[in-house]
Amino acid sequence: MSAENLRKIRRQRAIVFRRVHVADPQFALVERQIVITLENIVKKYGPGPAAVRGISLTVEAGECFFLLGPSGCGKTTLLRIVAGLLDATSGRVFFGDRDVTDLPPQERRAAMVFQNYALWPHM
Repeated sequence: MSAENLRKIRRQRAIVFRRVHVADPQFALVERQIVITLENIVKKYGPGPAAVRGISLTVEAGECFFLLGPSGCGKTTLLRIVAGLLDATSGRVFFGDRDVTDLPPQERRAAMVFQNYALWPHM
């Protein structure tokens, strides 16, 4: 990705999706991999602009998937919606064929890991 494209992304406060297919068995840490599908996910906090606007995507089983973007563009919000820690204003989340949009986090069997331990310095 060129520096000019990154500057455009920062101006637009956009989320960039990067896909890498991983065939290496070390990444197959779970017995059953599933497809994660997001359909038109929107998250609004009050009357202002949406934190996440109409995101639709599919992450295939075995795919290593990255969310890249500047601070405040909605990356963490989107991951929290997938994990069930936040409710989407509208849209649906599917794990395989199962609609998990209204399931609580403990029933989704999903988690997220931060790339920086700043929130947990004791780790």
